[in-house]
Amino acid sequence: MRLKQNLSAMETNNARLNMKGDNKKLNCVSCHKDHKFDVKEAAVEACLSCHDDEHSLAYKKMKHYKLWKDNNELGVSCASCHLPKVVKGRKKILSALTQHNQNDNLRPRQKMVKSVCINCHGLSFSIDALQNKQLLNNNFANTPSQHIPLIDMWIKYNNKK
Repeated sequence: MRLKQNLSAMETNNARLNMKGDNKKLNCVSCHKDHKFDVKEAAVEACLSCHDDEHSLAYKKMKHYKLWKDNNELGVSCASCHLPKVVKGRKKILSALTQHNQNDNLRPRQKMVKSVCINCHGLSFSIDALQNKQLLNNNFANTPSQHIPLIDMWIKYNNKK
């Protein structure tokens, strides 16, 4: 993403999360190996080869990973959430492209609700989960323990109209 904007390559020591490898420059072939391109491998293994934070390290213990590895349609890879597909084009000619601009989907994390979470989970569940720091860190190993009443208030308000 940075190279496309004529910026210098991202370096692991500038990342917001813990990363493996000191001062490692990242570019396209950091995730997509040249001459041996494998989308499935890039969707998880490429991510985990650099990311060394609690959320990333918890991923392979999750049901989402087991389903993804078994080619189950309910499976979710790192890329499914953090680099979602975006449909572009016109009527008869559509393409599903990977959104490599993580800021378009990740910051603030609530942006993920619309493009990712509600494809499988309800709106209220998604908001509750994304607001729980413990769930974020353990890669959503449990269900949300707290409920954010925002959606309930919105539904109640709209039912009065």
